[in-house]
Amino acid sequence: MEIRNAALVLFAERGYAATTMADIGEAVGMRGPSLYKHVGSKQELLTQIMTGTMDDPSGRCSAKACRPGASASPR
Repeated sequence: MEIRNAALVLFAERGYAATTMADIGEAVGMRGPSLYKHVGSKQELLTQIMTGTMDDPSGRCSAKACRPGASASPR
């Protein structure tokens, strides 16, 4: 979940195309290539984020990363 939240924040701040797996890895404290042990691709992360958003019928986002001004850095 932490990886997905970091990706969400970075995609929102920088845009999908400008965000690399290395950026996401850095945000969660690991190297970009290590992310592939947890997720298949950057596109898979985007799909998970979009599906999760569409699956939340209440319109709420339970992830801390959904708050305006949230940081991709782990706390």
